[in-house]
Amino acid sequence: MNPLSSATLGMQRAMTRMDGHAQQLARMATDAPVEPATELVGLIEAGAAFQANLQTVRRTDEALGSLLDTWA
Repeated sequence: MNPLSSATLGMQRAMTRMDGHAQQLARMATDAPVEPATELVGLIEAGAAFQANLQTVRRTDEALGSLLDTWA
C-alpha cells in the first residue's frame, strides 16, 4: 500500500471515530449514560490521528511534486 492510500484510509477511519464520539456526546441531551471525558478524549485523539494522516498526504504530495520537477 502506498503512503497516500494509507493516509487516506487513516483519515477516513479517524473521521468515523470522530463521528462516533460526537454521537455519544449528543446522547447526553437524552439523559443517556455517557462519560463525557472519555468521549472528549476520543474526539481529541481522532482529531490528532486525522491531522497526522493529513500531514502524510501533504508530504507525499510535496515529494511527488519535487520528483516530477527533477524529471521535467
